[in-house]
Amino acid sequence: MSEKIDRFIPKKKTDRKFISPPLWMDRATKSAIVKKRKSWKNYKYSRNNLSYAKYVKDRNECTYAVRNSKLIFEQKVALESKTNVKSFWNNVNSTKLKTRSGIGTLEKPDGTLASSTSDKVEVLNQFFTVEGIVKSFANDFKVYSKVSSDNERCKLQEKLDSLYEWSDTWKLKCNAAKCKVLHITCNPDNDQQYRYTMLDESENFIVLSRVNEEKDLGVTFESNLKFEKHISNIVNKAQRVLSLIHHSFDYMDQDMCLTLYKSPHLKKDIRKLESVQRRATKLVKNINHLSYEDRLRSLGLPTLEYRRDRNDMIQVYKALHGIDDINWMSLFTLAPSNYTTGHSLKLFKKQCKTTHRLNTFSIRVVDQWNNLSDLTVTAKTLNNFKSALNGENWNPYEFICSC
Repeated sequence: MSEKIDRFIPKKKTDRKFISPPLWMDRATKSAIVKKRKSWKNYKYSRNNLSYAKYVKDRNECTYAVRNSKLIFEQKVALESKTNVKSFWNNVNSTKLKTRSGIGTLEKPDGTLASSTSDKVEVLNQFFTVEGIVKSFANDFKVYSKVSSDNERCKLQEKLDSLYEWSDTWKLKCNAAKCKVLHITCNPDNDQQYRYTMLDESENFIVLSRVNEEKDLGVTFESNLKFEKHISNIVNKAQRVLSLIHHSFDYMDQDMCLTLYKSPHLKKDIRKLESVQRRATKLVKNINHLSYEDRLRSLGLPTLEYRRDRNDMIQVYKALHGIDDINWMSLFTLAPSNYTTGHSLKLFKKQCKTTHRLNTFSIRVVDQWNNLSDLTVTAKTLNNFKSALNGENWNPYEFICSC
């Protein structure tokens, strides 16, 4: 019976489900792994010292091949991380991320559906061309206005009403329950009595809730514009990215760390941001025993505060020399010509009553800009200015070089 079964009953070999090999796997490494497995099978069959010695040799060669293949691959990913972000995240994530399409099918006023891109553009065209009503990104929109009188409050309410009329016409209902009011002011008691309303899906007026903070396009805005919550959020996010890098790259040297890794006014916020770089520099194992300053010197990195101040100086240079097309006279005032000290582009520092105003761009950069030499601020090109800036003694945090 067994002979007849083997002869006449067809057999089907069921293969295991295909599993894609690791990204670092190359042909030589795969051959070393196959060779090691064969040596192990031979040893299990023979159980002699000769086959075991052969297995140990192949195992060591396989371990070296895997380690070397991972190192080469991770170095390649690190060097290409700025130009090939996809390769970096493919290495970090074990599974592909699910993506969603953009705007779905829209309904026109006549009841037909707009599915093509051109039809959707036609439906949304009226919304984006209504001046003074809304600023929109994706499915979020902002209606804003300067409010200092009852008349201006009424105008803002009219904008909300116009927005609802548009959404009702194009069958894109606004979720009034999710709409919020954020009042940006130094005096939180102002404008608290007035209530803004909007119609919901049931055609009922609801009062929009007031909040003290709101996240918009990744930035958490607070009513006092201190950005403490935003700084905490980005620090936590940066710490998570560092954890991903730490667990995704087994072999980290100084060049890889710089490639992968490479403006608050409150001291506690500065310390929070600096803690991210402090932790990142510890990823390099051969220098993690050094102090923070020594680790920065070894990597050739500046402190984050110096980088922010340096970018401020570059932005001032670009504004004053016409590289950026902005009206710099609305931001800065040149010092009177009778000032005998300082360089020819010395700025006049305006007086401020609030801390918020003191730490705005046009005020905070004045002292550091005025400390530069005339040779630096009158540099002919931006690259010449950057080189001269690196040699200036204008910032207390410049103990680390080149950025």
